[in-house]
Amino acid sequence: MDLQEAIERIQIELTGGTWLAFPPPERPRPTRLFHYTSQAGLLGILTSKVLWATNVLYLNDSSELLYGLSQARQILRRSRGGYFSTVIGEFLSRGENFLDMSTLVPDRQFYVFCFCEKPDLLSQWRSYADRGGGCAIGFDTSALTRAVLKQKLSLYPVDYGPGMNSKLLTDDITALTRALDVCTQKWPGNEEVLISAACEHLKLALIFRVFWLKHPGFAEEQEWRILAEFASRDLSAVRFRQGNTTLVPYVELNLSPPDQGEKLPICEIIHGPSMHPTLAAQALDWLLKSNGFADVTLSGSVIPLRA
Repeated sequence: MDLQEAIERIQIELTGGTWLAFPPPERPRPTRLFHYTSQAGLLGILTSKVLWATNVLYLNDSSELLYGLSQARQILRRSRGGYFSTVIGEFLSRGENFLDMSTLVPDRQFYVFCFCEKPDLLSQWRSYADRGGGCAIGFDTSALTRAVLKQKLSLYPVDYGPGMNSKLLTDDITALTRALDVCTQKWPGNEEVLISAACEHLKLALIFRVFWLKHPGFAEEQEWRILAEFASRDLSAVRFRQGNTTLVPYVELNLSPPDQGEKLPICEIIHGPSMHPTLAAQALDWLLKSNGFADVTLSGSVIPLRA
């Protein structure tokens, strides 16, 4: 039995169970989602009419991924305590070796575009919108969802702390151990290749869950994410922008809804706290109209500007 056959054997045993089930939303889908960005980011989005999704390894806060990986490590270790099978123990032990991003995603690139449920949040102005000099772009969630589905992407809320995604990762690991146990009994003598196959499935489960987990300290953001996947060998879609310390890889996502032509589903723009709110609003109004967004609602942050 070679690795590809073993992967398929494991997959057959996983079919029809709780494997990689989407978590039920723990909060209702909002009517609008907001993306905080700088003036340069706004100009890029309105003129190009695409969204720039950032490679997950280059997010502003690398600790976002580390938290999810730490939760996965705890789950794997708890799972090891419940099994006495040598094969299952070896499988779970190897799983801990995947808990860094360079090992976990060597053949894949993942890109995310982030939203916040709240339209006027001080921490977001400070972190992502030039400390208030940028804006929050409001998207119609229903139209955005239609565009995401058309592109076969995922749009889902982030889970904060050891909540639903942690529980589902536990379920995924349980399903995998059962599938591996069944396969090793059906095809004795193929334990090594079946363990390797189960590990490939485990990588997928870890990726699927970790990207939706963040530390509970970020819970006020009420973040949603679009996740896009590309093969690492295919760099034709990858672009680069200037970052704080390195160049940042990104991809362009055309998320115009099927019924709106080439127009992104932008319905609102909120400019950040400003010393010159009237001038800020006037410039934004001209910018929107000149790029075909005359029907977008325009307003300003109500947070007092602190010099």
